[in-house]
Amino acid sequence: MPTRSIRRILKVVQLACVEDLEVNCTWNRATLGRFVLHLGQMGNLPWLPLWCIHVLPHTAPKQEEHCITQLTAQFLNLLHL
Repeated sequence: MPTRSIRRILKVVQLACVEDLEVNCTWNRATLGRFVLHLGQMGNLPWLPLWCIHVLPHTAPKQEEHCITQLTAQFLNLLHL
């Protein structure tokens, strides 16, 4: 599914009501970064399986650390996770 379609869906869904989400696609760091702020709005999410998140081999360690920090920072908003 194109990321543009996912963005359209996220605009119409009440993110605070999402209780089931599974990311099962090949996303790189940049793509994941576009959606991580939406994740933080899903406060009722009880579980979040993440599959196939890839970091390109030439990614600088600082960039990889920033991506992980950005993702895990949103976990603080997920009170039911």
